[in-house]
Amino acid sequence: MAARALKIVDLDVAGAGGPGARARPLQVLGLADLACGDLVGAREHLAQALRAAEGSDLAVTVATQHALALVEARSGELERAIDLAESALVDGARLGDRHVEAVLENTVADLLHDAGREDASMVHLKRAVAIFAEVGGRAGELEPEIWKLVEW
Repeated sequence: MAARALKIVDLDVAGAGGPGARARPLQVLGLADLACGDLVGAREHLAQALRAAEGSDLAVTVATQHALALVEARSGELERAIDLAESALVDGARLGDRHVEAVLENTVADLLHDAGREDASMVHLKRAVAIFAEVGGRAGELEPEIWKLVEW
C-alpha cells in the first residue's frame, strides 16, 4: 500500500534537477515496493534507478545495486543477487565510506551463506566485522540514510 501511495509522486519534477535526479525517487519507490512484497515493481523501479544514476551518482548506484541484490535474493535468484552485491561492494569501496563497505561485505556474506558457499561467506563476514570494529563511531555521529531501509 505504501508503494502505491508513493507512486503518485511526479518523477518528471525530479528530472528537472539534471542527469541522475530521477535515480533517488525511483530508488525510494523500489524500496517501498520491496517492503510491500512487490518484487516485480521493486525490480522495475530499482533497474530504472540504476540506469538513471549511471555515471552521475555513485552513492545512489551502490545503494540501488544493494537493494536490487535483495530483490533478486527474495526472488530466488541467488547467483544474480551475489553478482549485484559484489558489484555494489566494488563500487562501494570507491566511495570511501567504511560503514557502507561493511554493510555490503555483510550482505555478500549472507548471500553466499544462503547459496551454501560457507568458506567464501566467512571471508566476507570476517571483513565486515573487522570494518564495523574499525568504524566504531560516537553517539549522534552517524546519520540514517534511506538506502539502509531493510528488514532485519
